[in-house]
Amino acid sequence: MGDTVSRVGGGALGSDPFIFLMGRALPEALSGVGAELGVNLAVSLHAVANELRDEIVPLNRKYPIEELVAACHRYPGASNARRITFEYVMLDGINDSEAEARELVRLLQGLPVKVNLIPFNPWPGSPYANA
Repeated sequence: MGDTVSRVGGGALGSDPFIFLMGRALPEALSGVGAELGVNLAVSLHAVANELRDEIVPLNRKYPIEELVAACHRYPGASNARRITFEYVMLDGINDSEAEARELVRLLQGLPVKVNLIPFNPWPGSPYANA
């Protein structure tokens, strides 16, 4: 988690172009990317508190949640027709509580979004489990 994975071009079955922001892209670059490329945006969030996100997405220390969400508010083209997708991997007992769900709603309030809840795929020795 936290590595850049981006794709510009048609998605599955010719859907709209999109770009994933996994953490390494600079929040201040979002405006230019959205204006120049006209792509949908997906953001790898995974936590609603900086302390936890620092652990699971280390680049959060440089670009905290508040900066990232503010950049999303400035993203050109975001609308009900072109929602920002927030990716959120579900980690058992880590980021899957009702309180965190409520905070996620509060954090993303005012943005045209969809949230993709992703089951965690554990591996031997992983410190996390699927929620």
